[in-house]
Amino acid sequence: LGIWLGLAPTIFGVIAAAWLVGAFLLRTSSIGALMAMLVLPGATYALQPDLLPIALLTMALVVLRHHQNIQRIIKG
Repeated sequence: LGIWLGLAPTIFGVIAAAWLVGAFLLRTSSIGALMAMLVLPGATYALQPDLLPIALLTMALVVLRHHQNIQRIIKG
């Protein structure tokens, strides 16, 4: 997530807020990170559409890297 602070601070603010909501409401940092990645493409499209390919790549890399953790979260 941190790369977005330097790349697009406004988008970083949006995804950081999504992370905070997920992390604090569900008490799990992993859920917060997943929420941030789900919000990232929409926030990027709305705020800086030229960065959308980078947002989609970032989201894909995070999901691929954390697929085992995502499966554990789904299973409960």
